[in-house]
Amino acid sequence: MRFYLVSIACIFILSCQSKMPNREIASEVKTSKSVEDKTWAEQYFVAQKSCKIFKSFRDQKAPSPDLEIVVKTKYKMKCASGENLLANLEQSWLKKDIILNGLRTTRNAQAFAAYYREFLNLSFQDRNKIEFLERTKLFQKILKNVTNVKIRNELLWMFPAFYGDYKIPIPKEKRFEAAYEYRMQRRFSEARKIYNEIIQENKKTISEAKKTFETVRALENISRASDFVRNTYRIEEKKQLGIKNYKKDYLFFKNFFFKKPKAQYAKYYTDAVVQLARDLWTEGQLEEAKKILQDTVAKASGKAPLDQVYWVQGRIRQEAKDYKGAIELFQKALGEKPEKSFELKLLWLIAWNFNKNAQYKESLDGLREFSEKADQYQDKFGYYKGLFWQGLMSQKLHKKDSAKDFLQKVAKEFPMSYYGRLALLKTDTDELTKNTQLKNFPQDSDIIDANSRTTIQNLIAIREFDLVSEYLINLWRKLEKDNRKQIENRIAFLAWSYHAQLYKENLQFIEILSDDDKKEILKKYPQLLFPEPYLDITSQYETKFNMPREFVYSLMRQESLFDKNARSQADAFGLLQLLPKNAKKYMKEAGVYFTKPEELYKPDVIIPLGMAHLKHLREIFRGSLLLAAASYNAGVNPVKGWLISRYQDDVLEFIEDIPYLETEYYAKLIFRNLSYYLQFHPELTKEQKIQLLESYFIIDPQLTPNKSKS
Repeated sequence: MRFYLVSIACIFILSCQSKMPNREIASEVKTSKSVEDKTWAEQYFVAQKSCKIFKSFRDQKAPSPDLEIVVKTKYKMKCASGENLLANLEQSWLKKDIILNGLRTTRNAQAFAAYYREFLNLSFQDRNKIEFLERTKLFQKILKNVTNVKIRNELLWMFPAFYGDYKIPIPKEKRFEAAYEYRMQRRFSEARKIYNEIIQENKKTISEAKKTFETVRALENISRASDFVRNTYRIEEKKQLGIKNYKKDYLFFKNFFFKKPKAQYAKYYTDAVVQLARDLWTEGQLEEAKKILQDTVAKASGKAPLDQVYWVQGRIRQEAKDYKGAIELFQKALGEKPEKSFELKLLWLIAWNFNKNAQYKESLDGLREFSEKADQYQDKFGYYKGLFWQGLMSQKLHKKDSAKDFLQKVAKEFPMSYYGRLALLKTDTDELTKNTQLKNFPQDSDIIDANSRTTIQNLIAIREFDLVSEYLINLWRKLEKDNRKQIENRIAFLAWSYHAQLYKENLQFIEILSDDDKKEILKKYPQLLFPEPYLDITSQYETKFNMPREFVYSLMRQESLFDKNARSQADAFGLLQLLPKNAKKYMKEAGVYFTKPEELYKPDVIIPLGMAHLKHLREIFRGSLLLAAASYNAGVNPVKGWLISRYQDDVLEFIEDIPYLETEYYAKLIFRNLSYYLQFHPELTKEQKIQLLESYFIIDPQLTPNKSKS
């Protein structure tokens, strides 16, 4: 997609003009513009150069009353760093900005503690505005100069990883938190030490516990800590060490359960069985995995719920192409009366394995049952997934009219999904590829008054995007409920947010809207749902890496929702969520270098490195966009393994058979995104768009020489 939008920035500038009578400001102006020609925003940037200039700027009139409050607050942040600005808060929408800037600028430990208390009350998303490594450095800087023991202890309580650095025992109730902080600082061995202490202490608690709830709580702590230990090994790519360690915990849960076979304890045993078996299976130790599962069935049948144990056994049978045996195991799992979501998964797998076994009539019946149950449980995605495959199964049974009806229903009723877009590709390519004229956003909206518009325009001009977000949220909350429901008003707020580069916030807001509202937004302003930020950077490397921008944006949308400061639990950074060790491999090829992981938050660093990585993956899989996307999410080796064990000449079935649920969804959503980005491409013909979309599902036969009939 090529977004050449006519920006409404010109409208913003109109209200940004203001005289600059002050000599100090005038003397700092180095451009050819006269003082009188300087916009208020330009004056603001000049004023940042010193507190003396800023003080003069603070005292002159701003374009709106709210901007005057902003300038006064920013002046205090910059030039009175010891003051706790939350004590005399003039506007609630300034609170988050004061907290975040206060943590970054204050040199006063007491004020820092006050800010951090409030920081911990922010949402997870807002706390991520200060990335964890930056937060650690801020704490280190403050703690170095703290002499007051009371303040130091308060700070340590709020950031407990530092207890260890100060050789102070970590309070019991803070140990999970401290270990998490070590993990985020990439100090994995120190994190594991704490988790193992938690495990040992809770084992002791169990041996002394007299009440069931005490035992359950201790088991929960052991299970949780054990999973975290396993994850740290995984992040460090020491999976075999992780498995070796996890076996000890599995044996503990097993021995404890058979010593005290209460229903309340069964979950921890079977969860450990399933996790260990899956890890062993993934790492090629299939026989050991099968032995553990068989042992569990033999010893725990009738004592513990075995639905997930049967499920793993069924998946192993399915991979071995013993579809009849897989169906029997999935039916056994159903007999264990699993919870609703797992029941749906099992119904799907039964229908799916009938299909794999060429029992198409039985598969169609199973898919019908799956869809009906999904509809009953209000699982919309599952319902339309079932309908889509009923359509394809009807084709296999030569029921062309029935197949067409199913696919058209999915395309019409579930258009913004993978299955909806794929159904369109099969039934209505005109609708799928029709050019959508990208419109400029409304230049005005009565729902936002003139003073507020002026404030927003100028906040965008001085690049205070987080403040724009808070300001818009504040305005939104003031609206009457009826006004909030009107799609025109929603679009007006989304448009302002879009121009403030708040893409993630927009997409999260749109996600909670009704399907009708989403369709209306997509119809009028598709760029709100499928933006292309940092277009100059992406364009620069598109030709160099032979990587379509539409595909890069499709991944970027799923990886980070265009949040440049995103960081995952797996230690991936930035817009394209690269692991630092992977990013380093491509520095020379991309001509972009970094020394610290946090530099990957910079778009001009992460985008070329991510595109170079994608080019490499695409070359490995002989041009396949599907396999490049799947391996970007799951890794190269798993995808190669799936091609050997699961690919049988049908790419759509291969996608459904991807064993990593996250990667399965990822591959589907990348196609969904790509279909929209290509639809809005102004230069491609219908035929070119269809060709590109169909090419997503092409796998070179040479990648599976023993599987392909080609």
